[in-house]
This record gives sequence, C-alpha cells and structure tokens, in this order.
Amino acid sequence: MPPPWPPPNADLVSQKPANEVDKADMGYANAELAAAPEKETQQEHETMFSQMLEKFKACEVRDDSGTLTDIKLAEFWVACDLYREMLSKLGSAANMIVSDIQQNLANAKAVYDEAPDERSTLSAFLELPKGHVGIAKLTWLCRGCEFFLVMLKKIFSENSGNAAVSAYEETLMQYHGWFLQKSLKIALRALPSKDNICQSEGLVLQGDLSLDKKRELCERDAPVASNEAIEVVHLVFDMMKKTGRWDDKKA
Repeated sequence: MPPPWPPPNADLVSQKPANEVDKADMGYANAELAAAPEKETQQEHETMFSQMLEKFKACEVRDDSGTLTDIKLAEFWVACDLYREMLSKLGSAANMIVSDIQQNLANAKAVYDEAPDERSTLSAFLELPKGHVGIAKLTWLCRGCEFFLVMLKKIFSENSGNAAVSAYEETLMQYHGWFLQKSLKIALRALPSKDNICQSEGLVLQGDLSLDKKRELCERDAPVASNEAIEVVHLVFDMMKKTGRWDDKKA
C-alpha cells in the first residue's frame, strides 16, 4: 500500500561554521569593538502554535496592499519543520504521517539546496519542469500540511465530531485511492482528543499549567496560526495551478 504522502529518502542536514577567535580576547579591542550591538528582543511564546504563526509569517512576501504574492523558501522549510515537530507530539498514531512529512520535506529542500540563490522563492522554484521530483515532493508536503492545519482549526474552533477524519475528507482524501482512504480513516480515529493534545508534552511552553489554562492558550493560538499557515499553503497550490505544475494524480 503506497504511503499517504509519497516518500523518498534524504535527511535535512545543517552545519554551523566553526567559531572564529574573538580578536578582543587577544588584546586587539578598540573603540568600535567595545560597543557591542544591541540584541534584538525575541517574542516569548506560550505555545508552539504561536511559534508556528511567527514562522509562517516570516516566509510570506506581500505587496503594498497586503496581498500574499510569493513565499521565501528558506523560511518556509523552517516553518514546515516546526509543523512536523508539532505533529510528532500527537502520539504513535501520527508516526506514519510524520515519517512521510519528513521524507517529502527533506527531498523538496534537497532540490532547493542545489541552487538556493536561484530557487529562493516559490515562484523561482516553480520554474522547474512539471514532473520534477522537487515539484512532486513540495506538492505532497503541502497537501499533508493542509490536512494538519485544517484538523487543528476544527479541533480548536469547531465541534465537528472527529476533527481528523473530517479534515481528511476535506483535504487529502481526494488524492487517495479507495483502499488507502478506508485504511487512513481508521488510523486517524486514533489521533488524540482536544484535551489530550493540550496536554501533549512541549505544545504548551509555559511550565506546569492546569488543563483549563492549557486549553485556553491552545484555543487562543491554534486557530490564528492555522489560518495564517493555510493561506501560505493555498498560495502554493494556486501558483502551481497557474504555472501548470499542479498534478492531480492519486497515490
């Protein structure tokens, strides 16, 4: 049975350059070196949903009217990796989904990494030919992301029965064959409830809080973050369709 978000294999690898020797420590300090630049103040986040909102906002390119027109891919990969990390906190029922997300993210980013300057934005990335592996992996990455975001929105702002199944029916199901649809619907019913998600380790970042407080924070942050990220994902779909890169082929 093909996986819901088709594979291959590659790992996201990041390397940090070795630290340079500080000349000030060697006695070469001068007036310019003495005045250290002020550090930017970073926003304190109470939930990972708030972090997700920040990361997706960072990848957006908007015109003077505020319309979203393009996506900065370096920042987009960071946002998607955070989404993958969040999904990994939803228990063993999400493991298969997380694995496929990681593979699609790794492979799409690997294509970007071949020429990051030339492929710095979505519009530039979509100059790759239709059928290119990078386009295919980006497509499946965003389809999976849309499902997760719609599920979050339903969990925290609607009372729609099983939010995971409902979100799947609205998003990913149309890209799957009959057998895969039935199998995934069964698996998705095992995803945690709203309260269990609120208590998932690491989703709420503000220490030891009561369930009611965690629920309050998640209900505040999750819908806003989901709406922002859904707008980004839908721009990917729209630009793929306008450039002839969209593929309706089912898994």
